[in-house]
Amino acid sequence: MSDVKEWLYQQVDMRYQDFSSRITTTGRPILGIRLPLLHKKAKELAKQYGYDAYTMIDDTYMEEVLLKGFVLGYTKPVDWSVLMKYIENYISLTDSWCTVDTFCSCIRPVVNRNRELFRNFVMSLKEDNREYVQRYRIVTMMIHFLDDAYIEESIEEVLAVPLQTYYTDMAKAWFLATAFVSQKEKIKKVCKKSVLGKSVFTKTCQKLLDSYRVSDADKQWVRQIRKEEAYEIPD
Repeated sequence: MSDVKEWLYQQVDMRYQDFSSRITTTGRPILGIRLPLLHKKAKELAKQYGYDAYTMIDDTYMEEVLLKGFVLGYTKPVDWSVLMKYIENYISLTDSWCTVDTFCSCIRPVVNRNRELFRNFVMSLKEDNREYVQRYRIVTMMIHFLDDAYIEESIEEVLAVPLQTYYTDMAKAWFLATAFVSQKEKIKKVCKKSVLGKSVFTKTCQKLLDSYRVSDADKQWVRQIRKEEAYEIPD
């Protein structure tokens, strides 16, 4: 779709390109296009072409991948079989936290309409050891499966992710810190260096301390366990 690529070139913001390049690690070139513009364009494409827009967009640039994902979030009516086929393809294209996390946010209203379908899909990816596939699983569970019906299974699944890369560890810490708000006692039980490992434990503690949704009393608890764990578990 050459007109889409031409549109992308016209939206390039060199200052934003510099900013995005500094905070995003990806194997694709970054044009530097602000997300609200991509969301607006995706809505237009989804309305005009439906799911066909997904295959009409190239994947040379990071922003093209983002645009493909946003189209999936905005296409109506939802055709579940087509959608899941394209989501599986989209996940195979992800190679940065940005293409994972922004997609998970955009697709949120769609997932909420059929959570069990997405739960099964997330579980089907358990054995896929690609870093960003596992980040997708963790972020999806964080956004959609923290309620009482799913929380224990979600914690078990997140802790079982074998990868110990920076972006999977950060996703685990993000999941635990977010879950802490509504599932405090369950998260406290696993918030130990011996359970999480040094990297995830440290990152989780920091996220809890940085969160405005965590009370001062709970932050004091975090400081205490961080101090205790420093003595109990040699680094």
